[in-house]
Amino acid sequence: MSCGPAHSSARELVAQGKETKLVAETLEISRSSLYYQRQPRRDRADRSRDQEIILACGEKPAYGYRRVVWWLKRHRGRMVNGKRALRVMRERGLLVRQHRFQISRRKDWGKVEAPCPNLIWQSDMTKVWAGPSVGTARFDTGSSQSAVLRVRTHFAEAAFL
Repeated sequence: MSCGPAHSSARELVAQGKETKLVAETLEISRSSLYYQRQPRRDRADRSRDQEIILACGEKPAYGYRRVVWWLKRHRGRMVNGKRALRVMRERGLLVRQHRFQISRRKDWGKVEAPCPNLIWQSDMTKVWAGPSVGTARFDTGSSQSAVLRVRTHFAEAAFL
């Protein structure tokens, strides 16, 4: 590992037997950078856990990658990285399809039926932007006519028939 020409020459001097403190002070670099030894990196192509992930998916086909990681840790005592499990399951086509519940957002306003007038009443609240007013309308579903409309402001209440 090299952080530049100063560090490279400093490491060479230390390797020749010069005192580390003196070399670091002379070249004005930190002493800790001369003591640093890079750890060898593990092989990223390590596929030793892939078979365990695949077997866990075979035993628990309804489990997603997070549950597979938990299951391996809990029942097999194996620590598996979640990203590795996701990658392996994606490569093999083992991911579980997400089930999202569809919420019906249709408003069934027209489906309320009343056999006779004055049986079912509906209310509607609306805000009037001409000041701090709130309007309330009540409808008789049987006759489909407005019965009462009230407009409430901060100061007074008016009723219209």
